[in-house]
Amino acid sequence: MDKAAQNASIIKAAAINLGLYSDDSAIALRAALKKARELSGNSNPTQKQVDSAREALEKAIPGLVKRTAAKDDENLVSTAGANVVTIDMSGLLLAAAVAAIACCRNRAHM
Repeated sequence: MDKAAQNASIIKAAAINLGLYSDDSAIALRAALKKARELSGNSNPTQKQVDSAREALEKAIPGLVKRTAAKDDENLVSTAGANVVTIDMSGLLLAAAVAAIACCRNRAHM
């Protein structure tokens, strides 16, 4: 089972500041990211499931639509971004830990 490409996609998506994007497009990316993380933590997914989750994540990234802040909403992006960065950093750390565990397991089986 090769999860390296999926883990790279998880790290890439987790680093995106979703506060800069429309709610609908950010929700789509969050859903794809959640699914990919669930499969990454699963010890027995099929390669097809892993590839499907990675593809959904890779489609959601270019599907992000930049938020256009109205004059009254200028602070919305900056405060939402701060919360999302905190959440995304925890996701980044989780993805890195999963990748490290997978690497150690692969070395143990060599």
